[in-house]
Amino acid sequence: MAGLNQSSADKKIADAMFKWIHSGLAGCSFAVKLSTDELRDKWRTIIVPCPTSTAAVDDIDKLLVAACETDREAVLLIFRDVELVDDLVRLINNLVDRPRWFWVEDKDKPIAASSAGRSRMGIGLRWKMPNALTSFVLGFGPLGFLPPTRRAPYTALTIPVCDQGLYRTAKDPGERHLCDMANEEFGTKENFDLVWAKTEAMKASMVNENDRLAAKAKVTFSLPEDCRSKLKPSQG
Repeated sequence: MAGLNQSSADKKIADAMFKWIHSGLAGCSFAVKLSTDELRDKWRTIIVPCPTSTAAVDDIDKLLVAACETDREAVLLIFRDVELVDDLVRLINNLVDRPRWFWVEDKDKPIAASSAGRSRMGIGLRWKMPNALTSFVLGFGPLGFLPPTRRAPYTALTIPVCDQGLYRTAKDPGERHLCDMANEEFGTKENFDLVWAKTEAMKASMVNENDRLAAKAKVTFSLPEDCRSKLKPSQG
């Protein structure tokens, strides 16, 4: 099954994604630390083509569930052939057609138009973990309408599957976020808070006002508004 034994081509894809995350271009100091070679075993990397059937999504879900049963703390799920906006919409629709996936939209805080003036909507993809917790998914890709901190070499999702972090102030203990991965690697709570502040400053320096909400962790993808009619309604 894809994702278990990587080919040399897939290894290059995975290495390119981790190199991009580690470079700081994602605007996250936590990610820079957590993507080092010595901490890479905290991640399960899965590389697949865009699923075209419910069976293909079910196969992905089996790999995600299996990751929840190990000491891996997050999954980097890379879709090697999703390169265009229509590919991304197709991917989202195929995922949310299965019961573990859904998307939400915060209509109280609509995503601003791009700096070029193109209207956008922001969707938050969520994955239901086997323990009934909700994993907040971050999305990346080689797509110009995404905020700069999400423009990666490949379309990918990061899916936390860990326990609640030592230092995250839980607004909802039923949620899991990537910052839940940040535990002993960051030492004390004071150091964790310093890294958090550094992350906020880094992101602010990279993202303009138009992209501020689009770059929030609760937003998986900011899509052109004309994608709305193409998206399947969420079942979540």
